[in-house]
Order: sequence, then C-alpha cells, then structure tokens
Amino acid sequence: MSSEILNQEDTFELQMVHQDLLADAVFLIGTLISISQNKEAEQKIINPAENQPSGMNAAPEDIVPFSLGVIVLVLFLIGTGILALTASERLDKQKAEAGSFPDQTTVNNIKGGEIVILGQLIRIIGYTISIIGEKIRIANPV
Repeated sequence: MSSEILNQEDTFELQMVHQDLLADAVFLIGTLISISQNKEAEQKIINPAENQPSGMNAAPEDIVPFSLGVIVLVLFLIGTGILALTASERLDKQKAEAGSFPDQTTVNNIKGGEIVILGQLIRIIGYTISIIGEKIRIANPV
C-alpha cells in the first residue's frame, strides 16, 4: 500500500473489499469441502469393493458426508450473510450521500442495491432450509 493517507471514502471501500474477500474465502472453503466430498462419492460408485470392507456396516460412513454437507451449507450461509451485510452497508452509505433529490442514475443504482440485498436474503433463506433438510436426512439415514 502506498504511503498516502487514506481518506474516509477509501477506508470505507477498503473495509468493504476486505469483507467481500472474507466471504469469498468462506465460499472457497465450502466449495473445496464439497469437491472433496463429491470426489469420494464418485470413488465409492466406481470402486465399491475397495471402499467397503467385508462385514462392516456402511451407516456410520454415510453420516460423515451428510455432516460435511451441513458444514458446507453453513459456510455458504455465512458467506452469503457477509455479502448481504456488505451490500447493506454500501447501500446505506449511498442513500446517505444521495441527499433529498438524487439524479435518476443514483435512484436506479439504489434500486439495484435493494434488489441485490433481497437476492442475498432469499439465498440465506434457501441455505437455512437446506441445512434443516440435511439435518433431517442425518437423523433418518436410509
């Protein structure tokens, strides 16, 4: 970073970028766990004899992927929550700066920001419902 002193606008934007990076990192961790989980499931299908010792019950092994599924969903939920908070903070700042009579571009941008937040909230609801579903599946293995 340069030796220039950051003004308040730059400091705010830097904080927002750091929050976005944190959300991206959380999504990345969840995605890597999901990729690993799917690769293991693929190997169980391709080579079932290698993955199942004779005389062993598969039920405890099956619970672990579902538990990882819940972890992945929780990570995605956290990441989405961070993105929603960041979008909300940016929108609040933009509304405060718009004043009483904003131009049409600013009005449209604010509407777009509100739609982004609505989308993030819908994603949060979706991940929450998915977590509940995964927990029900864990409690009732087939």
